[in-house]
Amino acid sequence: MNRRRFSSAMAVAALAAATTSFAGLRPAAASDAASADSAKVTGSVTWRERIAVKPGMVLDVELLDTSRADAPAIRMAQRRYALDKVPFGFSLETDAALIEDNHRYTVAARVFDGGRVAWRSTSAHAVLTGGAPNEVEILVERMAAPASVLDESHWQVVQLNGAAVESPKPPTVSFLADGGLAVFSGCNRHHGSVVIDGDGLTVNRNMAGTKMACLPPLDVLERDLVAALFDTVRFSLRGDRLILLNAEGAPVLVLERAG
Repeated sequence: MNRRRFSSAMAVAALAAATTSFAGLRPAAASDAASADSAKVTGSVTWRERIAVKPGMVLDVELLDTSRADAPAIRMAQRRYALDKVPFGFSLETDAALIEDNHRYTVAARVFDGGRVAWRSTSAHAVLTGGAPNEVEILVERMAAPASVLDESHWQVVQLNGAAVESPKPPTVSFLADGGLAVFSGCNRHHGSVVIDGDGLTVNRNMAGTKMACLPPLDVLERDLVAALFDTVRFSLRGDRLILLNAEGAPVLVLERAG
């Protein structure tokens, strides 16, 4: 009698162990199925210009079905990222059942700066089918900024932080048509970029230039001039006089047209 009870108990224990073992396998199988049901594309986006990422920039990446030349592309997946550096990695995922072997799929990328498309991909980056990879590196091209009233204009600095500027070699600021900025401090020359949107004006802090040792008072003039440009957020144009304003609305630079 005791042997029968012992044998029954062992059988129940073995059955329970087997049930637990099989139950433990179910989540992994479900997870594998979920992974197999997804088509995933990864990659990175960068640009060739030596321009720093600005706060508020947004990266938009899309997976597109571009099979039909006579119809708009079909968006299969899309993600937006707060851009904080380049290169910047991305990941797109869609239902694998939607991917057809005889279709063509590409990835497109855009970078928004203040609501404007500042960079975008201009080449087709094929993925997923036809022997194309699942990972791509996208080099986006810089888009021309809308024409500004300051394009191709040249100015002489006459006031800095409310004080008249007196220098044997007057400082100048030039706004170029391609968004470039050229600055002569009275000692060194600096080159950078500027974003102008309406009356908004932002100077990129990543400027390059000559590095001559400036004697007083030109050293202080150069330091304060560059700092004032970086503090500028808005401008006011009054005839041949240009006023650059900081975030508080105070004028940091007053310039007069030089040519």
